[in-house]
Amino acid sequence: MSEQTPEAPLRVGESVAEAQDWLSRSAAVYFGDGSKVFAAAIGKLVAYRTPHEPDDVAWTLKNLDALADRLARKESLAPNSLKTYLSRARTGLESYVDWSRNPVGWVPKRRVKEKEERRDSASSSVEAIARKKDRQDAVISEAPAQLGPSASLQDEINQALVAIAKWPRLQPYLMPGLITAMDAAKKTGDS
Repeated sequence: MSEQTPEAPLRVGESVAEAQDWLSRSAAVYFGDGSKVFAAAIGKLVAYRTPHEPDDVAWTLKNLDALADRLARKESLAPNSLKTYLSRARTGLESYVDWSRNPVGWVPKRRVKEKEERRDSASSSVEAIARKKDRQDAVISEAPAQLGPSASLQDEINQALVAIAKWPRLQPYLMPGLITAMDAAKKTGDS
């Protein structure tokens, strides 16, 4: 039976600008270029706040529909465009709230189909790399901490491959860094 950690409350006064900044910078790790689309949608909607309305994430989430109505009236948007702005802004702000409550354990909510496709793709990539390394007899059985200072980058990469194969949910996040390290090892001839 697993324990659930209590949800941390949203900090009072968390500004929409902080959420947009997080989406534009840090959230790109989770959403790729899509994070900037979320930030832009939020910016489009909050542009129609009145001067007395707070620049606050909690307030903005509660009043997204009213802000969307203002946007629709001012810019004569098509219903589908307005729906898209609203959906993206809500997703971005809710993701920020969830992340701010648990930055270490937060995982973005994704469509199930996309998640499964990515996991299958990452798993097959990891398996292909691991098979190639097996053929080269390069898989190391000891932990990275035990490799010592004389271990080559390739030795560390091989150990990382073995570890990543055990963590399918982390593979989409860890593989890009590992691939970069493998490219660096090829360029420097560190093997």
